[in-house]
Amino acid sequence: MNKLVISIVLLFGAASLSACLDLSSATSKEVNVLGSFPSPTQSYVATSYNTSGGGAPGWCYVQVNVRKLSEQFDSDGGVVFTTRCNVKPDVKWESERKLSISYPADAIVYTQKKVWGKDEPVEISFLPQ
Repeated sequence: MNKLVISIVLLFGAASLSACLDLSSATSKEVNVLGSFPSPTQSYVATSYNTSGGGAPGWCYVQVNVRKLSEQFDSDGGVVFTTRCNVKPDVKWESERKLSISYPADAIVYTQKKVWGKDEPVEISFLPQ
């Protein structure tokens, strides 16, 4: 009987402790899509979105990713542009495989990839304004 009581107390204690800890806060993030921009023949799509998380001090970025239209949106994949949260990039397709991203000249930019994809790459130009 003592072993059963001790097991129950330990199990209850572990459950209570895990309920008090927010183990997901380090990895949880909120994603808000700002706009989706299909290429002229709709083979590709560029999506602008912001991501934020991290609790009180937190973090927030605006990103643009590129993917084939047939693929599901993934906020962690295909990222070609990252900047601070207060910037709204202007995303435009110049042709089926040429994308331009404009943003304020004073913006802090963390990621700028000039090419996305391997087989039929999309070329990306960046225009600080």
